[in-house]
Amino acid sequence: MDQDTCKPILFERVGRVAIMTFNRPHVMNAIDRALWLQAASALEEFAHDPALRVLILTGAGDRSFCAGTDLKAKAAGEMEMPDEIARWGYAGIVRHYVDKPVIAAVNGFALGGGTEIALSCDLIVASEKATFGLPEIKHGLRRGKSTTAASRLSKAIRTPKKACAPSRRRESRCGRPDRPRRCVK
Repeated sequence: MDQDTCKPILFERVGRVAIMTFNRPHVMNAIDRALWLQAASALEEFAHDPALRVLILTGAGDRSFCAGTDLKAKAAGEMEMPDEIARWGYAGIVRHYVDKPVIAAVNGFALGGGTEIALSCDLIVASEKATFGLPEIKHGLRRGKSTTAASRLSKAIRTPKKACAPSRRRESRCGRPDRPRRCVK
């Protein structure tokens, strides 16, 4: 078995850029205790490394950025966090403020806590197949700041609206997502 498949977080340095990858693709990168602790530690390492300028946060595989909490781990009572880690919020990321940019590269589903993680970043770069959602609201569950996240989500992501004029200039104001374009030839 590849050593990287056992690590819930992969932390890589590429020049002055750090790449942190949620590495649990078999469960859509759901957050369990080990991932939470390692993510908090990796973000702290990034924050204190003067050689690193920006962090890109992504998910392993092509199905999911992060599907939120691992419900099996939560049901088994395995999600208790030490106070020094819990103060940084969900996954050790949501309230873990750093003075360098953190970019969420969303490559699939960002559900529940995954949406909250993405919204806590300075910038979200989403692929065309990215899907954001807060399913706990639909099921009558309230987790953390879901209602605030729902409000921020509607403002952060431009989605199609029905009453849009066909002109290109008005399209951007109506909220249609921009398709990626090749900027450099």
